[in-house]
Amino acid sequence: MPIQKKHGAGTYSKHYEGIARKLERAIIEKAEDELPDKKKDVYKKYFIYSECPTCKGTRLNERALAVKINGITISQLCDMELPEVSEFLKTVKDDIAVPIIGKIQYLLENLIEIGVGYLSLNRAVSTLSGGESQRVKTACQLDCNLVDLLYIMDEPTTGLHMSDIDRLYRIIRSLVESDNTVIVIKHNLDIIKYADWIIDMGPEGGKKGGQVIFQGIPEDLINEARSHTGKYLKQCI
Repeated sequence: MPIQKKHGAGTYSKHYEGIARKLERAIIEKAEDELPDKKKDVYKKYFIYSECPTCKGTRLNERALAVKINGITISQLCDMELPEVSEFLKTVKDDIAVPIIGKIQYLLENLIEIGVGYLSLNRAVSTLSGGESQRVKTACQLDCNLVDLLYIMDEPTTGLHMSDIDRLYRIIRSLVESDNTVIVIKHNLDIIKYADWIIDMGPEGGKKGGQVIFQGIPEDLINEARSHTGKYLKQCI
């Protein structure tokens, strides 16, 4: 809302967004754990979250919820885990939908392959762990035609079962084979062994680190760790 205020001999205009909008924007633009306690308390004092009695939390109107494809509504589809969604889409044979479904299936297959098939389409991004978020973003990038990009991943295997690590490696390798560079920050040797080139910082963490104590291929790292000069690497491995 624009307002005018006198100042000295003149008058200036200023936009006033309102208290409710200001509080709402402060929360939307930052994650809750980034806000100081004082701002959290102010926000919670004036706002509450509750389920919409009309859409029951689906965020869709009655018209959208009334549409069904093979007996399934979009709300029901969003409640499914990704493998279930993939199987359902195979039952849709409409010619108009074929090119759209093909692209969706490709993305779903990548998400399942990278180890997040247990997610559902209605899962809020803000509820994903750091590892889940990175894996989802990685899978989405496989459909990107850009090259010469630099990807930096910080502990992308967090929460991932060891049996799924090979699948994650294949996804990362496909990015590299598409003429991109992938830097992975990792401390587990079972993951490090997949790297084309390793840079080990140390000798310890925090203020006691910051030095390049090794760089080279995985085989050289293992040999270095076994030697006397690799005493710091032995601690890491």
